[in-house]
Amino acid sequence: MYACNGKDAQVFTLQQRGIAEALIMRESESSRCIRYHEFLEKMEEPLISYHLAPLRVLLEELNPNEDCKWKRLDATRDALYELKNYCEELLHLKKTNLK
Repeated sequence: MYACNGKDAQVFTLQQRGIAEALIMRESESSRCIRYHEFLEKMEEPLISYHLAPLRVLLEELNPNEDCKWKRLDATRDALYELKNYCEELLHLKKTNLK
């Protein structure tokens, strides 16, 4: 883990799911993510604004020097980079084994 000072914040799994579901456009029998311009138009609507509130709290007033929220995001970035490298390695092994 990491040591930090300041106020921390998280966006929990159900909150993340709420954000994702609020950004899905259902059209007849199919679904899609809303487009960026649609997001800009809708982000202040009560439903989407409600679901985005925990993300706003996480991102507001980030301070790289003393902030737990910054360190959490930094650790998340590092973990995603490691995951990306692992997935690329697996894909490379899969391609090698298919030859």
